[in-house]
Amino acid sequence: MNCCEKCFSDLYIVTKIVDNGEIGECNYCENEDVFIIPVDALTEYFERLFKHYGSTEPYEYFHPEIHPDPSEFGDSLINLINEDWNIFSFEIEGTGTDENMLFDILNADKMRDPLEYIDPHNLYSRITESFTFTHPLEGWEDIWERFKEELKHANRFFPSTQLTVFNNSFDDVLYNRTTYLAEGLTLYRARMGQQPIDKMMAPPSALAKAGRSNPHGISYLYCSIDEPTCVAEIRPWKGSKITVAQIELNKGLRVVNLLKGRLSPFLFDSPYKVLEVDKLLTYFSQELSTPVDPDKSEIEYLPTQFITELIKSKGFDGIMFKSAMGPQYNIVIFDEKNAEVKEIETLEVNNIIYEYDNE
Repeated sequence: MNCCEKCFSDLYIVTKIVDNGEIGECNYCENEDVFIIPVDALTEYFERLFKHYGSTEPYEYFHPEIHPDPSEFGDSLINLINEDWNIFSFEIEGTGTDENMLFDILNADKMRDPLEYIDPHNLYSRITESFTFTHPLEGWEDIWERFKEELKHANRFFPSTQLTVFNNSFDDVLYNRTTYLAEGLTLYRARMGQQPIDKMMAPPSALAKAGRSNPHGISYLYCSIDEPTCVAEIRPWKGSKITVAQIELNKGLRVVNLLKGRLSPFLFDSPYKVLEVDKLLTYFSQELSTPVDPDKSEIEYLPTQFITELIKSKGFDGIMFKSAMGPQYNIVIFDEKNAEVKEIETLEVNNIIYEYDNE
């Protein structure tokens, strides 16, 4: 039995199928002249996926004396996978074809050993829901907070806080969050007041104030993917005039994408590694996207500046992260020579909307 590239949304699996180089007909979605692969060639990868789940056993996921019906706690494997990951294509997800293919892949090499057979009629649960589950970064919150406090108030350049997990996993985080920005991509940058076109790039190093990503005296080019976000980022007041520049990349850039998104479960042999990297990404994203009091920004930005410097030291051209102020996301380019201003316009802010919660 062959499945094809059109059956999946997960880029890791799609790449495996395309790299296989065989063209034919898919036995599942029935597409023709597509890249195909035998289902047993994917078994080892889907076994990694299966490690994220366990059979819904009593005393591991529920107490039968209190809850005699395990269906309150377990679910079909395909339902759990479709809730947790973006594995199968929209065309087949939830049609039953996805479930048939899933178990064909998982059981392709188990027909000779019934004891290893994975039963599609069984109830399954996430391993994170097990009574005995301990997150691989248990206690990370305290370590991270101590690290930030040391950077801000004790050792700025040579912190002594032990961040073993952080250091060991950082390259994995970067590898799995690499995004390529195409040459010619248009970005937006705003400045207060009416500015000439030659003042719309990064400030000279001598004038560079500390920012969310850059230390004082180091100049980066802060841009946004759209105009409303770049306007919100400079915190204008009603009636203020601002200048917005359209900035175009003059070369392709390799950046780290710190926007929240699902990791592929096929990237690591261990589900604990996936959970570890996912938690690290969450912390990085939160630090970069949390609004900061402007009066305290220079010291509060130290942790994000530290992260950015680590990324830059690995040879990346910039970072992407969710805007703390606007609706979309920002892109920080480490070297402004990789972009140029194409045109500018002057705008007047005529309205500002605030949303707030009662404490």
